[in-house]
Amino acid sequence: MVTENPAGFPEKKTAKFGQVRTSTVLKLFIVFLAVTLSYLFTQKKSETRAVMSPATKGLSTRIDVAGIPTATVTGRVKPGSTLFQALVDKGLPRQEANNVVGEINKSYDVRRVKAGDEFRLVQTQDKSLIAFDYLADPLNVFYVERHEDGLVSGKREFRLESVESLIYGEVDQTVYQTILAMGESAQLASLFVNVFAWDFDFSTGTRKGDRFSVLVEKKYKDGRFFGYGKILSGKYESSFGTHTAVYYQSPEGIEGYYSPEGRSMRKAFLRSPLRYDYITSGFTSWRFHPVLRRGRPHYAIDYGARPGTPVWSVADGQVIYSGWKGPAGRTVIVRHANQYVTSYSHLSRMARGIRVGARVRQQQVIGYVGSSGLTTGPHLHYMLKIAGRYVNPQRVKFPPGIPVAQKYRREFDRQKEVYLARLEDAPKVATIARPPVPFQ
Repeated sequence: MVTENPAGFPEKKTAKFGQVRTSTVLKLFIVFLAVTLSYLFTQKKSETRAVMSPATKGLSTRIDVAGIPTATVTGRVKPGSTLFQALVDKGLPRQEANNVVGEINKSYDVRRVKAGDEFRLVQTQDKSLIAFDYLADPLNVFYVERHEDGLVSGKREFRLESVESLIYGEVDQTVYQTILAMGESAQLASLFVNVFAWDFDFSTGTRKGDRFSVLVEKKYKDGRFFGYGKILSGKYESSFGTHTAVYYQSPEGIEGYYSPEGRSMRKAFLRSPLRYDYITSGFTSWRFHPVLRRGRPHYAIDYGARPGTPVWSVADGQVIYSGWKGPAGRTVIVRHANQYVTSYSHLSRMARGIRVGARVRQQQVIGYVGSSGLTTGPHLHYMLKIAGRYVNPQRVKFPPGIPVAQKYRREFDRQKEVYLARLEDAPKVATIARPPVPFQ
């Protein structure tokens, strides 16, 4: 603002100049202070903001710390190592790793951590922990997260969706190869073969052109194939006859596979003690011994199989011998109920815990195929005694299992009709399973 003086020159009004400058500086200082306080408040809030992993999103989605870059690393526990050491190896400070182990131990016993277990770390650039996920199994993840008031641990469970799937095929060479060629996995083949293992020997009875159908539960995790559940019903048609089985669980919780008439598919003894390639020698009262070069009885079945093939007990029982037995090599002998005794010889080694006095379950692995003792190659020498007398395992009619209780027959028949009707709708093209997705 200017005024005219008597000489006619313009003149600045300087009386309030100091007041204007002070007001401007004060305003700038207030703005600077506000910006500074806002920045400090934001930084403090960023440092203490809770980092949560929404269970509905699984492991792949996290809320990052605002304004702070993070890094995600995955790893596995190495053989002979510990969870603590695995975290340190991935760059987590030792004190921080110790805190994580102590926290997760509240939800999961870290003594159960084993080699190969997977985990994931989310850290800041200065290696401070944001979150930690430990995969105990594909459906259970234990986590540690940094919250405003410190570390918090917990468990996140994943639920599987179950879908009934009907699979049908015609055998080319073996059931296993056929199922694999259809895009399914060996797990399904094992499940199917085990249903009929008491009545049908797939190693010797399978023929090209045999037909099968199976109604099985398929499990999906987040829309991706996870694995197989129960086989609900199955049928195998061969030149030796047709075998049909239906799954049933009684109100009392007793479950198993039964024939359409309600007879249990499970017998006291399995037809064979391993998955073998062929029979090298059968049960006979005279056989020319290839090593001894003379004739002698062969009161056993010799199963040719690859070295290391698992050998299982054909029935529940108790181990009465486990060790070296002269020409028979490494041998396991099991005593069963009703004066039945089985013997498994020429093993490469015994399974863990198979010692005299140990109780074994039907189909429990007791050893592995080898060529110990007097042999010309790897095979299993399998013998069966009943009341002290050797018998041919392939001709024995084993005691039947427990049938469906009469009081549940009506319910069983209703369920049976539903499952068998589904088998009749078997398509000509097998259902293709998507492979399981690994933890990422």
